[in-house]
Amino acid sequence: MQAPYPLIPVPTISQDDWMDKRKTLCWDMSLIHNVFIRSVNTIWNNAPLVTPQDEVSFAGYALTMAAAIHTHHHSEETIVFPFLATKLPMEENIEQHEQFQAGLKEFIAYFQEVFNGKAKYDATKTRELVASFGGALVQHLHDEIPTISPEALSVLDTEGFDKMMHELEEHIKSAPGLFTIFPFTLSNHDYAATPNWPPIPGPLSWFVRHIAVWRHSSYWKFSSFDMAGRPKTYSPGR
Repeated sequence: MQAPYPLIPVPTISQDDWMDKRKTLCWDMSLIHNVFIRSVNTIWNNAPLVTPQDEVSFAGYALTMAAAIHTHHHSEETIVFPFLATKLPMEENIEQHEQFQAGLKEFIAYFQEVFNGKAKYDATKTRELVASFGGALVQHLHDEIPTISPEALSVLDTEGFDKMMHELEEHIKSAPGLFTIFPFTLSNHDYAATPNWPPIPGPLSWFVRHIAVWRHSSYWKFSSFDMAGRPKTYSPGR
């Protein structure tokens, strides 16, 4: 689903580019940002379709999306931005993070109550909450990509950049979410267009697609794709 928020054009990357982490960082960020944009679109588009028996699952899906966004931005703020800021202006990226935090926190609080049975699900309220942060979030996801282009990153020293990338990769490996954020990410990624992403070991990808996905299988009925990468839409009651 590409409405109401537009996806980011993904930079092309050749086989020779795989050894250049400045190029793969920009490529990786474009793809994970599109995961977030697709998921926001699925919340918006599915909101009026959710049946009473699916409300808790929809809340679980919404909370997983929020957790994935938070995890991603936390890693940027603690690992990526501090290093890039030694040579590049990162102030706008950091400021943009703040612009959607209040709306996202309200979104989380509401869906936590729906998930716990303390609030009644309301499709209109859901869209209002998405609108409160979605525009600022998506604008930031688009705007950040040029700031981490290979050309922009060329001013950074290779040793320091490689150290930062290693720290980021280790952080991602140790982050929680094997049964939530991982299936969420895979089911909102266009596998047909980019089959070699995300760059995780084959056994882990197989485990997530065939085992981990079932822990919260009712969540992923709202995702953009199934685990085989086929586009899908929410079918109420299934």
